Amino acid sequence: MRGVRLAVPERLQARACLRCGYRGPELQGDQGERTYTCPACAEDLYTRPPRSYVELEGLDEASPWHAPWPLSGHGDGRLREAFVRFWRTLTRALIQARR
Repeated sequence: MRGVRLAVPERLQARACLRCGYRGPELQGDQGERTYTCPACAEDLYTRPPRSYVELEGLDEASPWHAPWPLSGHGDGRLREAFVRFWRTLTRALIQARR
């Protein structure tokens, strides 16, 4: 039986231009944050910064692009509480309308 890989391969952690897929050394690490145009296609990397597959899919929880979904229970819960109140009000209104 094959084992499950817990480590993410390096090729999925390499940042790439979102337009052309260029993964050069200019886009990796801290230097990638200071590069404002893609060397391959001249895409504006200030508005669409290069990101890795791991960052795009939210597999890396340390990623600045990763945030919990508001209804998942990891946030402050205000949106979930508002949804629950709305649902209760709606069900009460439907039940009273049937009487």
